[in-house]
Amino acid sequence: MEAMGMVRHRAEICQSLFSRCLSHPLFSELDWFENRQGEFNLWAASLKVISSGRPSLDFRLRDRPEVQELICDLLDGLSEALVSLLQPVASELENENDDENTDEMDSIFSAFSSDGEDAASLPSIGKADGLFSEQMFNIKTILGQLALISTAIRRSGANYRYQKADALLDEESFKDFKRELTVIVLIGSIEARTEEPANNFDITAQITDSSRLTAIQNRLIHANIVRRNRIKFATRSMQRPEKAKPQQPQLKFISLPDIPVELPSQSPLKVVSAKPVTSSQAPSIIATSVVQTATDIGSQFKWEQATDSKTQSPSVMTKVTRTGAAQDYPACPKPVLDDILQCPYCADILPTSYSKQVSRWKGHVAQDVLPHICIHADCQTPYKMYLTSDELLKHMLSQHGVVRWVCDHCATKSAADETFIFSSFEDWEGHMRREHASVSTASQLLSLSKVSQRRMLEPQKCPLCGYAAEHSSSTLDDHITKHLHGFALRCLP
Repeated sequence: MEAMGMVRHRAEICQSLFSRCLSHPLFSELDWFENRQGEFNLWAASLKVISSGRPSLDFRLRDRPEVQELICDLLDGLSEALVSLLQPVASELENENDDENTDEMDSIFSAFSSDGEDAASLPSIGKADGLFSEQMFNIKTILGQLALISTAIRRSGANYRYQKADALLDEESFKDFKRELTVIVLIGSIEARTEEPANNFDITAQITDSSRLTAIQNRLIHANIVRRNRIKFATRSMQRPEKAKPQQPQLKFISLPDIPVELPSQSPLKVVSAKPVTSSQAPSIIATSVVQTATDIGSQFKWEQATDSKTQSPSVMTKVTRTGAAQDYPACPKPVLDDILQCPYCADILPTSYSKQVSRWKGHVAQDVLPHICIHADCQTPYKMYLTSDELLKHMLSQHGVVRWVCDHCATKSAADETFIFSSFEDWEGHMRREHASVSTASQLLSLSKVSQRRMLEPQKCPLCGYAAEHSSSTLDDHITKHLHGFALRCLP
């Protein structure tokens, strides 16, 4: 088989096996199998696994054989689990195809009622740790790992999607949104000038006059238009989930033909213990169309981290929520199935654990928004967006920072409104000789000057209100970063 079709071939086998499960009278009545089929369909559609040519996942993995092998191993494990379910049932039903046997098998599956009243139970074939519970746990676990890989792959190609979305940006289609943002920004500017008397007519004229916007304010508004356009581009193919057409009940059990699947000698997934799988009456989902994908996987894709749910960017979550904790982020969407949800801002398929961890959900949305942008007037990359305030600070210090000298001894003892930051070495040296004569020798001052020299930002001013910092600082002002973060979230539909 050609290497370019390895993933697609295995995915098609899994699709066929899921269909066979749901065509069987025993499994067709269980919502659990419909939901797992829906998860698989969403995963396959989000990455264009079944497609051919340049849009396909196989093409995107052409230079990443280790990732292709990992996905193939997981799909082999999934098909093995599905075959393990089908073969024993087909054999037993072929030998004992009578009413008594049917009643017995129905009683076995009575715990899996379609209304989900007894959601914590599993089918037990003779004993609690029987084949069905083990393989069903394997199926659910493998689908979870495939979902993690899907999110990581799509994230690794985010820059490509952003470039494509930005190239297609039509600002005229966002004129109402731009007008709304203009009013919000100018209202803040007017509130900052409370000493200026104005009647209602004057205020209305002022807050709708885009010519009053500064260059930085125009930059912030344009950045939000770019963000919303990227969201629109990423989710343009999202459609409302469709219910799967109900299977027609069959009048008699039938045996299943041999399934042409070459299975590995060992499953790629080691299951430590079989845990109960929650059933639900949520309908199956047919993923008719999901977000377009890039033709390459980004170099930052790390498959080891993608398959480990315990290492899902904890540092990113911490840094994002440092300034975003008090921000009004939208609530996590409701699951489209019992164990997965779909992000309305990037179309990523996510586990429902995101709905239980607010910081994790905020971190994910922040990656879609990239809420920080440079506010320096002469920035050479004015529309480059940053995920965290630390990344923005690194940029501003390196590109717009100034060298200052600080007297740490006085600064630690001074009142809040005093400063001991000097714009030149001579000013700092004069201060040290006057106030700290004990360390005023040339050699001592030379050594001390090296640790007293800092790269800092000049006093910052918030472009959204009248707030202004008084002194230079080696950090971003919290008020400004929080205000800019909150404004960036207005890009969310």
